[in-house]
Amino acid sequence: MPSIPKHRWLMQVYAQDVLQRLDEVKATITSQYGRILKMDSTKKVARKLAGRSYGTATWATNVGNEHGQVIMSVLTASEGFGLGPMIEGLIKRYRVAGVAPPEVLYVDRDCCGNTLLRRMFEEWEQMTIRLDVWHFMRRFAVGCTTDSHQLYATFMSGLSHCIFMWDQVDLTALKTAKHAELEADGKPSFEADVLRCISRSELALHCRRTTRGTKETLALIESHVQAFDGDAGRDTLGVPLINSARMREILKSQRKHVACIQDPVGVQLYMQTGTVLKGGHRLPTYRCARGSTSLESFHLHLNRFIPGTLASDTFFQAYLLDGLARWNEDRAVAATTNQQQPHSYNHLLRHAVNTLAEELMGMKIIPYVGPRNYTGELIGVEYLYQQTGKVLQDYKLAIEESETTEVGIEVDEGYAELEEFQDITVPTFDTERTPAASTQASVSAASAASSPTPPATSPTSSLFVVPPSPVSSPVSSSLQTQSDLALFPGAHSLDRLSAETDRQTSEENTSHDDSVGPDNIEGYGAVQDLAEFLVSLRDHRLALSGEECIKIISLWQALGEYDKKKTIYPPRHQTHLKQGRFRATKKIVAPGVESTKRCFVGAHSPAQWPDCNRVVEAIFTRLCALYPNAVRCEGVRVSRFTVVARAYKHIRECILTNAKVMSETTIQLPEVNAATVTQWFSRRGKSQEQEILKQGIQAPDAPMAGPETLPAALQKGPTLYPGNLAKPHLFILPPNTAGKAKLKGRSQPQAISQAPTSHQGLPVIAPALPVSLPFILPSVQLPTVIGTCAPSTTVPGTSQVMFFNLPLPSVMPPSAQTPTSGQDVPYSTQQYRKRKLERERTGTVTRKYVKKTDVILCRKCNKERKPPSHLQYFGNWFCKESETQSYDEWRAVLQERGYRKKKKGNGNPPAS
Repeated sequence: MPSIPKHRWLMQVYAQDVLQRLDEVKATITSQYGRILKMDSTKKVARKLAGRSYGTATWATNVGNEHGQVIMSVLTASEGFGLGPMIEGLIKRYRVAGVAPPEVLYVDRDCCGNTLLRRMFEEWEQMTIRLDVWHFMRRFAVGCTTDSHQLYATFMSGLSHCIFMWDQVDLTALKTAKHAELEADGKPSFEADVLRCISRSELALHCRRTTRGTKETLALIESHVQAFDGDAGRDTLGVPLINSARMREILKSQRKHVACIQDPVGVQLYMQTGTVLKGGHRLPTYRCARGSTSLESFHLHLNRFIPGTLASDTFFQAYLLDGLARWNEDRAVAATTNQQQPHSYNHLLRHAVNTLAEELMGMKIIPYVGPRNYTGELIGVEYLYQQTGKVLQDYKLAIEESETTEVGIEVDEGYAELEEFQDITVPTFDTERTPAASTQASVSAASAASSPTPPATSPTSSLFVVPPSPVSSPVSSSLQTQSDLALFPGAHSLDRLSAETDRQTSEENTSHDDSVGPDNIEGYGAVQDLAEFLVSLRDHRLALSGEECIKIISLWQALGEYDKKKTIYPPRHQTHLKQGRFRATKKIVAPGVESTKRCFVGAHSPAQWPDCNRVVEAIFTRLCALYPNAVRCEGVRVSRFTVVARAYKHIRECILTNAKVMSETTIQLPEVNAATVTQWFSRRGKSQEQEILKQGIQAPDAPMAGPETLPAALQKGPTLYPGNLAKPHLFILPPNTAGKAKLKGRSQPQAISQAPTSHQGLPVIAPALPVSLPFILPSVQLPTVIGTCAPSTTVPGTSQVMFFNLPLPSVMPPSAQTPTSGQDVPYSTQQYRKRKLERERTGTVTRKYVKKTDVILCRKCNKERKPPSHLQYFGNWFCKESETQSYDEWRAVLQERGYRKKKKGNGNPPAS
């Protein structure tokens, strides 16, 4: 059985494939253009460059477009002047292809004034340079004492709310769809609840936004910083959030850059990519081209283009170029109307398929547009060597060295990378929690329009309270309420319904229907009553009495419909695998089937979170209050969460083992372990502490939606190659070599020459073999042979090759059984041929031995080892240039050590 190829062999094959089509890959990269460009740098991937180039690269600078493609990626020794040739190449690429210059360029610095970057792009005078909002916000983060502060995420989210406002039409459509979705789930659908349930990803996907303007943004930022400065920004330990002196300097220096983060006038930043059905409503999906967020996300993938931790310059270049080409191909599919994934990233193969299809069928079978001609721009390591004066090694020599040289692999540092870049510039809504469903009519619009929230870091979204601004006039309050009612069509009917509910609940003070929990859902009092009784069973025996069963059933019947329905557990599996043709499963199954199989094949099912439903969460809240500290059980210290988990499991067993309770109720108590309890308790405590700290902090008094409607978004186009004036890349098809391959010589059956003997008058009989064997016969007229061969005539003086395929006779002539001694094949040769045929049959290929050098060098003087300067004596070599004694003296020493001709029977080894 042939051996399995190692990873080194596979990577060499992959690198050879890429290096042999470098011109094609480079042409693909230099055929990308963009209307909106982003430029950013990273250091992480530059650390993987090894070999003779180790430590020479400092930055990896990438330029992307509005579709997420990377139109240029270079390694540089420094920024600033080092990017000049790259920018000149981009300008020339646009000019030669006849493409209009970009409209906007987003950078992380050098955004305003007569900077070096502005002078480099002086040919593109109409292009606007803007500062990325994410980098602008990170500058304010320096003014905070620590990013671990409990109010840090709230401050950054409010800062984003001071910069952006949402489109009114898109926000209204999303709120309407979310309202219908909550009603279908049986959850409260008041406006404050709807806004809290809208996630960050939903806002970024379905709603467009724009900047507020320079003056308004600057005023909001100053008021926002003032709200968190001083004692209002202290945590429970008394640590302030903002370093006042440092933040004042940051505000002073960043005032001029507020204008640099505003959206350019007349530039469309959004493209509609499709539609999604949510809550029975069709919502559009958008892709935003603002900022360099797409490049920040690309940097996470760029580091994975280079496998392992180190790579030589040649292989680094191959991995980088092919990774860029594949990345751009995938982004092009998402940005065009053609949703078909490429069957191959090889442009030559796709071009050949379409060429042959046009010749045979008169049509193209692959929707493919070839790249433009390679512009000659330096990419990757080539750009670095242009700065340092080195030359990239020929890939053939690099492959030969990799086959013989052991490459040292650096130990991985063990750092973890984010799977997805989190854009902190996309806010969510923080609204005041409605104290009860009956008082929803009194909630003003100021509580609905408040500062945004940070991204959720836990499986369950943590919501916090930002109270409305206490300073507001009655006129502005009424106008804001009317605008919010216009954004939310069902607000009037919901207010009337809540007012009627308020009158009813005031008459029934003993009912639990008016009690709400942290999620603003009614019936929380009945949940607490059931949880209190179940907690009392923690020390109870497993057998429940009839009275206890009736009590549990009556308490369960008092629950609301929301608490009685089936619990929907959050998914624990990966919804979709990474993109790739070979990562798809071979059969169509529901999401998470493999995870379900792995879980239930074992002994236990996966543990759930304690807040999966309100009854279970209420049970754990009471149990954690009963066990505030660790306990000792039989001299062993047991943590409080282990005790809580054990008590819950006992309560669960009491319910599950009672047939009456299980048949007449739908109490759902899933499996929970100590790990999930610990994480839930920690997350719950932090969320409650943040809510307490945010009480009294004034939110930015700014509307969440803008008064003006944004222009319609762009639509997808059929192609992304606008360079019509540039020459197309010329593909050279390889010659057709079918049937011209030189196969290795196989051992053929040797022809048997039969000399005339005394048995010439007898017929020649050959054994029947699977293949016909050639027999070289002398020029002798043979009689007719009864068999499968046809008679033929011979020419005197010549030999003739005849093929016989006759049945095996019962008696063979002695001459046919025993060949002559001169025709015998040695046994070693037969075994060698047998082994060779076996290797060819199994496909095992052995590398032919090739001498590293034709000259044998002496290890002592590193010169050619040949007489008279080098002499040998019983395997020992005498070097005239390195030895200090004569040859005779050196030979005498060896003879004393036992190096001499031995007599027969003397098997003593030489003395060492």
